[in-house]
Formats: sequence, structure tokens, C-alpha cells
Amino acid sequence: QVAMTINRGRKADAMSDTLRGRRKQGGKVQKVMHEFKEGTLHSGSSKGPKITSRRQAIAVALAEERRAKGRKRR
Repeated sequence: QVAMTINRGRKADAMSDTLRGRRKQGGKVQKVMHEFKEGTLHSGSSKGPKITSRRQAIAVALAEERRAKGRKRR
């Protein structure tokens, strides 16, 4: 039982770190979803076609978030 308690503590610490990281990056997703709602979100660049699907907008938001997260680490 002692080992289980120790593992739970580590898991909780790791989880809180993950949540902290996500809160910091949340602005990117909010920005992209705001663009989608305004109708100004494009695939690729501003020359690409407008995104009309909510699911596709979420995919673009998460991809941009991942890209921004990778740049900060380096």
C-alpha cells in the first residue's frame, strides 16, 4: 500500500505540471478559434481557403499550439 501511495503522489505532480503547461499555451487555441468564429481563419496561410468546419479549426489550433510549444523549448 505504501508503494501505491508514492506512485499516486508522483502521478499527481506530473499531471499538475501538464495542466500548468496547457494553461500557458491556451492563448493560441483561443486566438485561432476566435479567427474561426469571425470567419478569417484560413488553412495554411492567408491565401489558402477559409476553414468552415469547427473540427478542422480545432485541428489547426492544436497544430499551431504544438508548433509554438516546440519553438519555446529550443
